[in-house]
Amino acid sequence: EYGEIMPDSRYIPTLIFFGMTGAGKSATANSLAHKQLFKEDCGFDSCTKEIQIEVVDVVGFGKFKFVDTPGFGDSDGDDEENLKTILQTLKSLEIISCFIICINSQQPRFDASLQKMLRYLFDTFGKNV
Repeated sequence: EYGEIMPDSRYIPTLIFFGMTGAGKSATANSLAHKQLFKEDCGFDSCTKEIQIEVVDVVGFGKFKFVDTPGFGDSDGDDEENLKTILQTLKSLEIISCFIICINSQQPRFDASLQKMLRYLFDTFGKNV
């Protein structure tokens, strides 16, 4: 009908999962997907060493692109390199629909690493991100 806005069928919402190592980024993505997309629960070591992107059909909602990122405060001390890689990947994505910042409620850490990541995020994408 005239005036009806139809969503672009090629559009896939993209969700970016951020946070400290061990905050539950991969587990949150897996829970939302209702399937094991990303490796999780590696004890004291970080599980996600590289950015992983998966497209998943979430029952009742349609397709989503989940972007799982390495954590900050990484057990390997790779924060600077991880941040550069994350920002390069984010800049290459056509659309970013949502940033999901995961914080472990049992050990809420908003330390210098997470603050630095947020500053870079704001500097790159603007304060309205």
